[in-house]
Amino acid sequence: MSDWTLKLPEAAQDYISGRRLDEVECLVADLAGVAKGKAMPASKFAKQKFFHLPNSIFAQTITGDYADMPGGEEFTEPDMILTPDFSTAQAVPWTADVTLQVIHDVNDQQGNPVKMAPRNVLKRVLDLYAAQGWRPIAAPEMEFYIVARNIDPNQPVIPPIGRSGRRVMANQAYSMSAVDEYGRVIDDIYDCAEAQGIEIDGIVQEGGAGQVELNLSHGDPVVLADEVFYFKRLIREAFRLEQHALPPSLTGGYDLVVGVRPEIAECRMRRQLVLRKS
Repeated sequence: MSDWTLKLPEAAQDYISGRRLDEVECLVADLAGVAKGKAMPASKFAKQKFFHLPNSIFAQTITGDYADMPGGEEFTEPDMILTPDFSTAQAVPWTADVTLQVIHDVNDQQGNPVKMAPRNVLKRVLDLYAAQGWRPIAAPEMEFYIVARNIDPNQPVIPPIGRSGRRVMANQAYSMSAVDEYGRVIDDIYDCAEAQGIEIDGIVQEGGAGQVELNLSHGDPVVLADEVFYFKRLIREAFRLEQHALPPSLTGGYDLVVGVRPEIAECRMRRQLVLRKS
């Protein structure tokens, strides 16, 4: 394995230790937080210092359509330069082959950060905090609804059938029994998070039927934004893993709807404030 693997976080190095790394996924987040990018053999990834994607991925909406451009301008799809941020490398534990995913920094062909890339937007916001002498501490909170598997968009979304064989109910906030109803899915989420090196602060049942809240430990906003980006994908893949392990009574399966609420837990001052009476 080439020297680039020495730049990986400890969890990623542990994941590939003693194993043949087959594939690397080169990722960026679009404006909706959806993972966009390309996958390639690890041997090819090791030979390249940067990669390319068209800037039109930042004009796509959540439905896959393209947004109207202000002033009537249209994208001409020039390539952006993607450079791997090895500190973000994580395992992709739901794949059959040994795979890593890496978030990339996004610049234009002149080497300037692409302004509309969400990760670059966040960094500019943090620069504004830094200009005031503040260092924000982020506290991301993710909520998702576990629902019965729905492959027909014309049918309503309904709560799933839990471990007890009954459909899960609302009005069970903070109930451990409610969380146990879909404990196998939660176990898969924990296992994937551990393999990826993501620290879960806690999981609780909310008030809605199948409504679950998951918190990550407080920390650096960019680091946690990356983890939330990864975690949304992790949750969905954990549900797909569970589809292959459901008993016959639960063959309807699970699906989910994910939402994220970022919060600034605190701003730590780097300079002393002096209060004076007027």
